[in-house]
Formats: sequence, C-alpha cells, structure tokens
Amino acid sequence: MPSGRELELGATFAGVAAIREFLEEWRGRYEDYQAELVEALDLGSGVGFAVSRENVRLVGSMVDARLQEVWTYTFACVDGVVTRVTASSKIDEARAAAEHVARELADG
Repeated sequence: MPSGRELELGATFAGVAAIREFLEEWRGRYEDYQAELVEALDLGSGVGFAVSRENVRLVGSMVDARLQEVWTYTFACVDGVVTRVTASSKIDEARAAAEHVARELADG
C-alpha cells in the first residue's frame, strides 16, 4: 500500500484487507476530520457513488491550518460486502466511471 504522499487519484482498492488499510491510513493522517455527504447514489448492480466535502487538519499542523477538499468514492458490493473502493477528486470523471461499472455489471 502506498503512503498517503504516494497515493494516486483514482486509486482502486480491492478486497477487505486493502480497503481497511486504505481507510485506516487515510483517516490516520488527520488530527481532525469532518465530512459532509454532498451526494449519494445507488447506481444498481451493487455499485454506489458518493461525493463528500471534507474539512480536515493534518496531524502535527497548526490549529488553524485546515484543508478543504471534495472527494468521490465509488463502492462495489457483492452479497452486502464492499469488495472494491475507488477514491477520486475528479467528480465528473469518477461519476462516469461508476456509471460504466454499474452498466457492465448489469449486462453480466
């Protein structure tokens, strides 16, 4: 798993262990983390898409030094278990990719 500094936009994590490691590392970089759900969509075929506005303070940063970003998360689920997560800051591209995955899965 790459460190947070090496994490590429649009990175995909497959499998429970990889997803857990990604989420623990992502959250562990922040001393304070606030997220607002902007949009959530059920695209069908076990694919979900979410847009989140995040307001964070990195570990060790000054009290008033905050970072605000908008991220998308695409989730693929099988039998109620998240099997794949893709994170991106490119909203339109991520939405189109998530819709494509849902169509592919629906077509079998």
